[in-house]
Amino acid sequence: MNPIAKFLDLPRLSCQPSAFSIALLGGLTLFPLGASAQIIPDTTLPNHSIVTPNGNISEITGGTTAGGNLFHSFEEFSLPTGAEAFFNNALTIDNILTRDTGGSISNIDGLIRANGNANFFLLNPNGILLGPNARLNIGGSFFGSTADSLQFADGGEFSATNPQTSPLLTVSIPIGLQYGSNPGAIAAQGTGNNLFLDDPFVIRVFRPDGFQVANGRTLALVGGDLSLEGANLTARDGRIELGSVGGGSFVGITSANPGLAVSYDGVENFQDIRLSQTASVETSGNGGGTIRVRGRNVLASQGSAILADTLGEGAGGSLVIRASESIELTGTSTFTPPPTETETFEPFPFSTRVSTDVGRFPGSTGNGGTLTLETDRLRVADGAQVSTGTFSTGNSGRLEVRAREIELSGRVPEVGLSGLFAPVAPNATGNGGLIDIQTENLQITGRAILFGGTFGLGDGGDLRVETDRLQLTDGGQISTLTFSAGNAGDIDVRASEVELAGGAPGVGPSAFFANVEAGATGNGGNILVETDRLQISGGAQITATTLGEGNAGQLIVRAADIQLAGTSPSGNSSGLFATV
Repeated sequence: MNPIAKFLDLPRLSCQPSAFSIALLGGLTLFPLGASAQIIPDTTLPNHSIVTPNGNISEITGGTTAGGNLFHSFEEFSLPTGAEAFFNNALTIDNILTRDTGGSISNIDGLIRANGNANFFLLNPNGILLGPNARLNIGGSFFGSTADSLQFADGGEFSATNPQTSPLLTVSIPIGLQYGSNPGAIAAQGTGNNLFLDDPFVIRVFRPDGFQVANGRTLALVGGDLSLEGANLTARDGRIELGSVGGGSFVGITSANPGLAVSYDGVENFQDIRLSQTASVETSGNGGGTIRVRGRNVLASQGSAILADTLGEGAGGSLVIRASESIELTGTSTFTPPPTETETFEPFPFSTRVSTDVGRFPGSTGNGGTLTLETDRLRVADGAQVSTGTFSTGNSGRLEVRAREIELSGRVPEVGLSGLFAPVAPNATGNGGLIDIQTENLQITGRAILFGGTFGLGDGGDLRVETDRLQLTDGGQISTLTFSAGNAGDIDVRASEVELAGGAPGVGPSAFFANVEAGATGNGGNILVETDRLQISGGAQITATTLGEGNAGQLIVRAADIQLAGTSPSGNSSGLFATV
């Protein structure tokens, strides 16, 4: 087993939809196989949409053109499994703007296809359900929204709730989405991400692309409550926008690089976003792409993943999750690789994961992107992991956490430790990135970890914590160890109160570590603790020592009150240690 996997207690390797989205969308179920498409045009446009069935393909022509905009309006727009909606638009069209004016949810379990590089907007205030077979074949970006209307730069609108009152359709570009008093939900279903870990890089060979836009484009789902159950959303080197907004909200749309971006400046209330049953959201590619998630409570569980990793020479993008109330990342799932002619496999676990890692391939020379978590309460537990590590020559990105309360807790034996990670992997020459945490209360417990160590040639990243209260219990650790030639990063903690207590069997004490491990030639990191009150008990430790060839770093503590008391059950003393 690779040293990083051994240290983090990781193995070498790592769905059906539930009833949640059906309940979320009022009991709607997917079409049975072989059902006919339900694409029924209405008569609200100057030039009506025309639907011509041909087997399982519904060719859609007509509609009203205004400049680069092509408007379509339907009484019902749904696709069963195996069906195709082919929008046969002119190549001069920039935006295909589609609304559903009836009272039904858009139930999509087939293919949406269009010509050229047009962006595709699907507007249905009642709700949108993307089934496990929903697919895209479009050259532009995709926006799925449960807003009442699209707003345009010249003041015009394209309304799904008042289609008869719409003024003459506009040549302007869409600038935003206006939501009604009770925005419909959006749900996406799939068969799961089929991801697993290898020392501990994410292996994607079995991951389905799922609902995917062309490289460098935007995939946006913005509505009321948003649920991804085993769904896979993909925008290689592009942008994914997931938003859940309250009634009366206005969401802006702007041009961006890559694709189109969403702005929530006019939103006061948000709703909830849930990823479960090994759902995945990924923009990883030559560069890292961009992911934006915005809601009230953002919950990812059961081995779900949000990935914006740099796998080539491109620049790292960014991954931002903002939640007005909470972000909760928990749990694991399992995946069994398909058998080969000579071998069968046991199920491998995979943890819920959020990452902007740098890939481990020879061409992974680009730097990692910035990963930002902003919320009132952050919980990372039961094996879930947030990572900005480097496995190659590119440098890690920066991990920023802003929350009033942060809890890192738990360990799953088959998967590893819960926590925030910025590792430098074995043989990697890139340097680790900064982990920067600002919070009122940080609790690390149950063997969870805040880790910025190096197993490679690159230097480890620094860990910086500003908090009112920091508590490490039951084997919780903050660590920037070096196991190789790279230098360990520094630990900088500034807090009103710091408490380290006890430990955990098989893991060790609750501790700060900036050590040089046995066989390492890199130097240890410095530890700086500034606090009004420091309490260390039950065998807990703060250490800056060397067991290898490298020099130990400095240990500096500035505190008005220091209390060191007790030992661990095995007899290890509590204390501050700086030894060779």
